[in-house]
Amino acid sequence: MHRDVTLPLVITAKPVMGPLPGGNVPGSIIRPAQDRCELRRGPAKRWRAVPAGMAIMGLLLPALHPGAAAAAEADPGFRLVTYRGYSFRVPPSWRVVSLGQHQRTCVRFDRHVVYLGTPSRNQACPSRILGTTEAMLVEPASRHAAHVSGWNPVRRQVNVIARGIRITATFGTHRSQIDRILAGAGLPRPAKDPPAAQRAPWLPAGVTNYHGRGFDTCTAPSEAVMHTWRVHSPYAAIGIHIGGSDAACSQRNLTPAWLRHEAAQGWHFIPLYVGPQAAFGELRKNSSARQGTAAATDAARQAQRLGFRPLSPIYYDMEGYRHRQSIRVLRFLSAWTRRLHALGYSAGVYSSSSSGVADLARQYGRGASTRPDVIYDALWNRRANTFDSVLSPGQWANHHRLHQYRGDITRTYGGVKLHIDQDFMNVRLPVARHAYQTVVAGLRVHKATRASAETVAILGVTGSRVAVDCYTPGRTVSGDSTWYHLVAPHTGYVAGYYLSTGRDPAAGIRRC
Repeated sequence: MHRDVTLPLVITAKPVMGPLPGGNVPGSIIRPAQDRCELRRGPAKRWRAVPAGMAIMGLLLPALHPGAAAAAEADPGFRLVTYRGYSFRVPPSWRVVSLGQHQRTCVRFDRHVVYLGTPSRNQACPSRILGTTEAMLVEPASRHAAHVSGWNPVRRQVNVIARGIRITATFGTHRSQIDRILAGAGLPRPAKDPPAAQRAPWLPAGVTNYHGRGFDTCTAPSEAVMHTWRVHSPYAAIGIHIGGSDAACSQRNLTPAWLRHEAAQGWHFIPLYVGPQAAFGELRKNSSARQGTAAATDAARQAQRLGFRPLSPIYYDMEGYRHRQSIRVLRFLSAWTRRLHALGYSAGVYSSSSSGVADLARQYGRGASTRPDVIYDALWNRRANTFDSVLSPGQWANHHRLHQYRGDITRTYGGVKLHIDQDFMNVRLPVARHAYQTVVAGLRVHKATRASAETVAILGVTGSRVAVDCYTPGRTVSGDSTWYHLVAPHTGYVAGYYLSTGRDPAAGIRRC
């Protein structure tokens, strides 16, 4: 694992303000493989922290000039870190890393660290890190950029853009600690739930379908690395982490432009969302379903921001957990699937063969919970196929499976090394190829091509976006007999008279 190097700084001691909350001693928890599915976790909550010895502390803390060292010894309340004209008061146990001096450092949010500078496009990250704690990335930004200051309780993330800087901060249980650090630098208090992200143009149809080998890694590689691996490696699919409260790696490269470029090079994608984990005690007894709904809502927003089409699968990463957590997990995943379906996306679940996958397999066909569309099975048996004895032949059959068959390994192709998990993908889901907007409010979606047919859903305001895969003749509505088959956000039929298609049947749409 790559080790970060601490930036030597001159630390200015200030009067004691009292210890800031959450000032855990730096350390990390690296858990053994659980249920055939590796799990790495940093000290996201006080009870998870692993205290380090004083000798380790001596290595992690920056060097001080003699005067400052004496003052800091007398007053260990905080250290002062300055960057681009801003001064941040951070707990003395936090590390400070200059990304300019240590360019391949993995920016990870599972440790108490302040990263200063722009992350490398080729970070040396492990293949899988999960869990977030109080940490900050402070990087340069245009002095003319629009100011932003907001926090999101589902992602457990704070985002600030001020004059000349951009801050991404995460938190576990001590968001107030991040607020204090920002306030001490003269930055505004973040507001809850900032404006929704803009939707990107759709990626090409079928980029989440593939049959063959792939890999996943913690942070999206650079375009240069992706090109080299496309030419020299056996892989043509990559797992990417699009968000979630326990997604611990920074994602400098993961943008709509990066995705469009890689899709043009022939790459396919496995969008992963890393939210609350049962193994970390984060699923609440009486509200895990609400947590699943909230996670799915945020995941759909992130997918829209990146350009994933309706019907694209989004995979929830639920790491291995103990059996006593099964009921909470199943409620969470059922709500995750229902909400994604309501928002027009397909639902996938990644978990270990002996916990999440086994629990979902036992529920298959019973009707007690909503079944995900795709199963992503972590079974490290080194076999590049989608067979698992836990799954019956009819479960998630006909191209609805992925298999992570090996993990936590290093591979080099074309002289470029990455730390990865290996996957075999066999996924072919329906694809939404065309999108239009409604021209009336409260439009009814029908089960058949006539206005008297059963209503399966009611669309919202005028201008609601719908995805269409084909057209067919039906009962005439105001002189228009063309009906379109919707595949998102609901499945059913709408008369062309109510859609902004230009002409009916619309250009480029096949007949059903």
